[in-house]
Amino acid sequence: MRVSSSNSTFERECFFIAPIGEEGSPIRRRSDPVHRHIVSPAAKAVGLKAVRADELAAPGRITNQIIDHLLHARTAVADLTGRNPNVFYELGVRHMANLPVALIVAHDEPALPFDLAQMRVIRYDHTSLDSAERCRQTLVEHLRAGLEGAVDSPISDFEHPPGGDRFEQWFSEMVDDLRETVAARLAEDLKRREETGEADPEVDGESQRRVEAALDDAVDEAVEDLRESALIEIDPSPLVGRPCDPHVLLYDEQQIVSEFLESIWQGFAKETGIPRFKYGYLWVLRDKESGEPLYDMGRIWAKQFRHDFDHRPLSETGIRPGMRLEAIRPPRRLFRQHP
Repeated sequence: MRVSSSNSTFERECFFIAPIGEEGSPIRRRSDPVHRHIVSPAAKAVGLKAVRADELAAPGRITNQIIDHLLHARTAVADLTGRNPNVFYELGVRHMANLPVALIVAHDEPALPFDLAQMRVIRYDHTSLDSAERCRQTLVEHLRAGLEGAVDSPISDFEHPPGGDRFEQWFSEMVDDLRETVAARLAEDLKRREETGEADPEVDGESQRRVEAALDDAVDEAVEDLRESALIEIDPSPLVGRPCDPHVLLYDEQQIVSEFLESIWQGFAKETGIPRFKYGYLWVLRDKESGEPLYDMGRIWAKQFRHDFDHRPLSETGIRPGMRLEAIRPPRRLFRQHP
């Protein structure tokens, strides 16, 4: 079915960014069912119509039409399966415009590039009715969130907490802003009291010290609550061989293990020279609380079950929000247990 574009149709459109391929090709045989049974029903559930690039009917250059839909469609879905260059280009346009887009990818797709590994990605198996239905239901939630204003983009103004190392910067700035705001209000109040003759330097000084102490306690408590409920802390110091600030990551129970490990590896790869895909061999995570290495993850786990990579979500590995981990060299005894 061909569609034409106008302002009114854009308001009802969910643009489907996807590898399409030639008619009858393996890419098309996979993309069509995803469009028909996952993306279109999800879009319909939120009152929109899913449109793919090959369904555009307006005359003119197809690239210009696609850009038009990328910049004006109410929301979008991007299928990252196969790492298609056109898909990544179109996703970049959508991100640059800071517009909502939900991400999906095949369940057996290898770990995504680092810039996307921090984002929420829905995995699906288009050959499984149960998997397709779960994907559709989750996609409806993502689309609905986008329609309500949530934008998960690495090129945002950080109104929403970003991921990875950018989250550390955002979190630190948020705490500093809170302290500065309270301090400024205290200064304004003291100035007003001085102007009205109500100020008492001794009393006001003691009062300000009490407020600042209470603020420190409140900020520390809020930070601890946030860490326990939504964050994971990874300390690379033992692996790097020098004191380092810990990496703070947002916990996403649906993030697959390979993407999680990739995002951590990126933080120390250059300094240590450790190649990619060497988790369990040249580095491993250890739970600071229990002292136990988290060995059964990554390629070691995948090989045991004849998989190419560890596709399990974090929720199935025992990794939970609030954990404090450290990256270390694997203890020698682990090599004897896992040759």
